Amino acid sequence: MFKIRLLGELPGTSFNFLESRRGIEYIIGLFLLRQVSEVRFLSNSISDRHKKYKFRKSVVIDNGVYVPNDVLTNTNIYYDPTLKMMYIGVLSYSKGIFNSIRALKLCRDSNINVHFDIVGEWESAKEKSNVDQFIRTNGLSEMITFHGRRLDQEKWNIFGANAILL
Repeated sequence: MFKIRLLGELPGTSFNFLESRRGIEYIIGLFLLRQVSEVRFLSNSISDRHKKYKFRKSVVIDNGVYVPNDVLTNTNIYYDPTLKMMYIGVLSYSKGIFNSIRALKLCRDSNINVHFDIVGEWESAKEKSNVDQFIRTNGLSEMITFHGRRLDQEKWNIFGANAILL
């Protein structure tokens, strides 16, 4: 409207307010999104899901998780009595790390054997301290391995040792 180039990004899977396809939020939201010069999506499938909204320009930027062809998953992990899960990325409340760790407590309380490998660096020392305190208070240390930042083959070895990526 003001001849300013505006870029938008959809890091998740949908613009929730567009799902109803009715109401004032839909009408105004769609109008405003169509003013955006370019909307970036993190995968082709997410971009395809939004073609019906006819944005000016959609650009797909791969989410950066390139899996080399020689990475093998140890299929025995699917038969292990301990469910092995991992998270990789920035460690912050906004990324759901605290909720994931709270879920471990629920698993333990329900006698579900899980182990959580966590790869990444903390965004905030305060959040790290709060999570560490929660882990200690609830006796979850045995269920979690913090690996810090890992790259290349070291990172892929952790991927291959887990059944679920959160």
